[in-house]
Amino acid sequence: MDALRRLVEESRSSRETLESFTARLFTPTAYTALSNAVHHVDARLARWILMIDDRVDGNHIDVTHEFLAVMIASGRSGVTDALHVLEGKRLIYSNRSLVTVRDRAALEEFAGPAYGPAEGGLVHELAS
Repeated sequence: MDALRRLVEESRSSRETLESFTARLFTPTAYTALSNAVHHVDARLARWILMIDDRVDGNHIDVTHEFLAVMIASGRSGVTDALHVLEGKRLIYSNRSLVTVRDRAALEEFAGPAYGPAEGGLVHELAS
């Protein structure tokens, strides 16, 4: 920790890089807390599916109900119910630890304000 402290004190570029990384990490983390407090479970699940989809190749996402339940602050049964809602709207297909995004644009529209620049924008920023 002392070495990192010295590096940040002595190097402006290292300090700026660390500050930028911290902001990029904190923004979606804070938005997750906000989303979990104000958005319906279906929108929160859509948001997380979109966030994972941002980070994987293809439209198949290997993810468990347990992981999603923790991320959206819900029980596993809430995840199951929300998956059924998204499947009923033909936005995704879900089958035992596998979610397939069928219509990303419609999924983004469904997520509404639960998904936004704090999620997708960050991934595109880091990729460039």
